[in-house]
Amino acid sequence: MTLASSCQQPQHLRARAGGWLFAALCALWLGACDAPRPVPVPTAHVHHYDVTLTLDAERAHLTGHARLAVTGGGDGLSLGFANLRVDSLRVNNQRVAYDQRSDAIRITTGRSTRDTLMVDLWYVGAPHMGLNQETYAGERLVYTDGWPDEVRGWLPGTHHPARPATLDLTLVTPSDLEVIASGVAVSQTRDAEERQTRWRLDAPVPTYAFGFAAGPFTTLSDTAQVAAGPLPVSLHLLTDPEPAAEALHRVPEAVAFFEELLGPYPFASLAVVQLTHPYAGMEFAAMPTVQAGLFDAPGTLWTHTPESVAVHELAHQWVGNALSMADWRDLWLVEGMATYLTAWFYAHVAGEAVALEHLRALHDGPSDHQAAAPLYPENPVVPAAHLDRELYNRGALVLHQLREEMGTAAFVALWQQLIEDARTTLLSTERLEEAVASGADVDAGTFFATYVYGRTYPAVPDRLAPPEVLETAAWHTADGPRYRRTMSPPAR
Repeated sequence: MTLASSCQQPQHLRARAGGWLFAALCALWLGACDAPRPVPVPTAHVHHYDVTLTLDAERAHLTGHARLAVTGGGDGLSLGFANLRVDSLRVNNQRVAYDQRSDAIRITTGRSTRDTLMVDLWYVGAPHMGLNQETYAGERLVYTDGWPDEVRGWLPGTHHPARPATLDLTLVTPSDLEVIASGVAVSQTRDAEERQTRWRLDAPVPTYAFGFAAGPFTTLSDTAQVAAGPLPVSLHLLTDPEPAAEALHRVPEAVAFFEELLGPYPFASLAVVQLTHPYAGMEFAAMPTVQAGLFDAPGTLWTHTPESVAVHELAHQWVGNALSMADWRDLWLVEGMATYLTAWFYAHVAGEAVALEHLRALHDGPSDHQAAAPLYPENPVVPAAHLDRELYNRGALVLHQLREEMGTAAFVALWQQLIEDARTTLLSTERLEEAVASGADVDAGTFFATYVYGRTYPAVPDRLAPPEVLETAAWHTADGPRYRRTMSPPAR
């Protein structure tokens, strides 16, 4: 996720939408006029969502059916769900008792905690959070929000990063709207009235990374070569296609760069989507988004340019999505690493001096280093109140300091191992500390006590040499609104 550079009015106060608010680096995401709220780890775990949604774009109204594969719920299964009315509910194809409240639905299953349950819910309504409806250039635009658990506005489930899941999503939308969603498109049918598309996301991610959008997009597409083979890559644009594509022409190079650093790209496709959300970007799985207004605004490399935002959200595909957090207190790792990886990418493409200038700006940005809170608080946090610039800026600087003390090779190997183990082990500050203590020539206890659990800022960075892992790669627009590949993949 990339925060907006200034305070903005939540969209639900403007035009039938849930919204984000970033105010004075203190609070993000107030939802539909709700105060920031705790998001505890659910007892149950939905491992897979098979969802069909019919969208009335004029009213931002949904008719839905969700089939959930659940473990750990037991007799008193609770699912996060907001205001949509549940018309019918079954567990293992049997009707059961349930109690629907404002933010959850509690189900009496009659099962033990060891059973795997198939829970079917049919529901209907206009979400008051998690689904935005607007008009762009005179046409309808509908898209989702998810973080930290606003996805519960349109999807019942276990909405916490410690409960990652896979997704099959069928969307029935008006025929005139172009549609994009998390995952790879596996089927599409269309007639004069409706378009039906089905999407599959077969790598587990936190549910806040589930997303979709329907609107007047111009789609540009091509194929890139990555570790697993050909990768469908597309842009879904609201603004003038050719300059927008040119602004994002190094996104495939960022994919190649992060593959060399972190391992294979985690998903079967990649779509970069322009949206009108007030925050700069969001890391929806396989469909990172960038604020459309950034394409018209002047800016430097580090002031919310479309490319730097896209690169940050792309880094989250590995760290945050494929490698999900164990706790909201680990946000500094997710946002700090994405921020640091973005600077590292620019060290590769623009040179050490440019990237080093950015790291120094991160260091000099806060007004009072002495007042900084620990990156990892002692007590549980409210995610929306906890997320601020410190997690991005100081998180990146602490990770840079850790790389300096470990050495680049050991630092990269550590993150490759964390991501490789993501299917079975979540990302946590404790786990990172243990890995550093066991495999690096670093006093991990002192390092983490000083920079992570304490309030100390690292020294001003004096170097950020790029790792020599890639040949130069680039994509360019030519001969019309289309990507064109101009290089062969780096040797592996």
